[in-house]
Amino acid sequence: MEWHDLRDPNDPKLDELAARYQLHPLHVEDCRHRGQNAKVEESGDYLFVVLKPVAIESDGTLTFFDLDLFLGRDFLITVEEGGCAPARQVLDRARAGSQGARPDQLLYRIADGIVDCYLPALDQVDDVSDALEAEVLEQPTPEALDKIFTAKR
Repeated sequence: MEWHDLRDPNDPKLDELAARYQLHPLHVEDCRHRGQNAKVEESGDYLFVVLKPVAIESDGTLTFFDLDLFLGRDFLITVEEGGCAPARQVLDRARAGSQGARPDQLLYRIADGIVDCYLPALDQVDDVSDALEAEVLEQPTPEALDKIFTAKR
């Protein structure tokens, strides 16, 4: 089993791997054009998966990233959009436990870790929602409406 972990979607190695594993050009293009929706697509001898890791920025905003994976019978290719510390931690943990693992087991570990990253983000969204609700009910002001519109974005 070979795991190719690319940290830059523009790495020329992606083109080499695409030729080696006969990856569909549209999937390679999806890796390079960020902002894809989460998805799983079957393509011949492999699955193409887009996961959406989330990071909580220092100012409390949520930033979503792309993590693309190609899962074959004897290979896994991960293509990471840089800057997402939670995704890097998940990938590093998966790599540390990858000895003897099949590609599908690694994909499961990675997907499970990415889903776990959502829990703190969801808690934060819930806290912001509760605070806004309390503020609007206690003191409905134009500033409170601005905060609601900002939170919705």
